[in-house]
Amino acid sequence: MKSSPGLVAPNAAEAFRTRIKAVELEAERLQQEAMYALAASMPLGRDATSPAEAARSNVAAYETMRAVAFPMAAVDTVLTAFAKLEGE
Repeated sequence: MKSSPGLVAPNAAEAFRTRIKAVELEAERLQQEAMYALAASMPLGRDATSPAEAARSNVAAYETMRAVAFPMAAVDTVLTAFAKLEGE
């Protein structure tokens, strides 16, 4: 609806699009609030002795939250990339 196809009056299309954007922003705000509340109840590496340990703990917490197990190779790739960034 960014560019009216001609079937809908441009003003009506823009008004509708504006409402959709507002609803999307509200949904994102609610999601952020829910994630913040969830994060407050999870350990999230707070007791970690190193950034790498905290990262691994956070990935494990995310797995728990999503009720999934990520492939170890993928987790190792992400944590290795994180470690390289920490070394810079």
